[in-house]
Amino acid sequence: MRNMHKFLLKTKPLYFFITTSVIGYIISHLITRFFYYLTERFIADDNTYTNLDSLTIGKTIVLTTISPFIETILFQYVPIFVIWVAIERRFSFKNHYLAIFFSAFLFGLAHYVYSFYYFIASFIIGVYFGYIAIVSQVLREQKINMIFSVFIVHSFINLMAIIVYYL
Repeated sequence: MRNMHKFLLKTKPLYFFITTSVIGYIISHLITRFFYYLTERFIADDNTYTNLDSLTIGKTIVLTTISPFIETILFQYVPIFVIWVAIERRFSFKNHYLAIFFSAFLFGLAHYVYSFYYFIASFIIGVYFGYIAIVSQVLREQKINMIFSVFIVHSFINLMAIIVYYL
């Protein structure tokens, strides 16, 4: 894990996006499979997948661009910076974990409408998104934007979920 962290801190932006996207998809896929194994059903309720049966270009655009962008702003950027800045400025204390877990909790809560298992899965992937946001902030000198990096990974995961669903 430490080696991966060091790799991400030293990598070029293109490799950063590719690596974090592939790792994000693997995490998402493993979580989905784990809950499917436990419950013998997908983590979201049947209505979610019924809605995908009538997938259109418009829905695909929303699921792969608009939703990830809005969720990145609402559930990674705002909570992480509000907590991070508030804690650092008030207490001179750097604690990225609190910001990441709060962000992940909000992300999971937003996805709770699908099911409890979806909340747990979204929380776990939200922790990963928070980690990417923090690493991106550290790498801002290399022109890696926090919002853009989380958005790219989130979009890739959603796109792969759509592709896998239809295969």
